[in-house]
Amino acid sequence: MSRNNIPLADVLAELSPEERAGVEMRAQAIADRQHTLNVIRKLRRRSQQQIAEGMGLTQSVVSKIERNPSPDIMAIRGFVEAAGGRLYVVATFPGSKPVRFAEFSTPRERDS
Repeated sequence: MSRNNIPLADVLAELSPEERAGVEMRAQAIADRQHTLNVIRKLRRRSQQQIAEGMGLTQSVVSKIERNPSPDIMAIRGFVEAAGGRLYVVATFPGSKPVRFAEFSTPRERDS
């Protein structure tokens, strides 16, 4: 077996318990971040084409938005709305009430 084809289980087996825990923690952090647009779309039982139609874009653009590790907040808002949801951006500060950003609310939310 070439060096590039070492099974992950073999690599992990060579790590100390502390190193394995660190790898698992980083993997979980990545997985948590990836609970993103394509997961939301699938949970809402929408296709990329349906999202694209709701956003007024092409399916290929929606695919690029889903793959982008740091999508623009307005792209996220459009995506969420096309999936039937509403996006709220909220900041929290110690000792204060949460602050909702009107700039990122849907137009109907800003008007009410």
